Amino acid sequence: VPHLGPRISQFSREYFFSAALVAMALLSSYYWSGFPFDSLCEADENNSNITNANPFAGDWIIGIKGTDNTTLESVSSSDPAFVYCRQDFFRYYDKERSFP
Repeated sequence: VPHLGPRISQFSREYFFSAALVAMALLSSYYWSGFPFDSLCEADENNSNITNANPFAGDWIIGIKGTDNTTLESVSSSDPAFVYCRQDFFRYYDKERSFP
């Protein structure tokens, strides 16, 4: 068995932990940039079939399941509509690119 002494621990402290810290900082900043990970983008002519009019325009009665509480919400045709978009930059298709 070769006698290595403290060389392995010194190498680990100087190189491995430094590289691990840099990798953690890069990946953390990537995930922070995608917060809140809702995968929603405002609809426009490039990313959806929705045209100028909001397809959800109108009056909606919203109720809480299990209770009798309801509320009336109005959506106008000028309100923005949202569509699914992929916010994972490690795995994306060219047509699905979108920045958070």
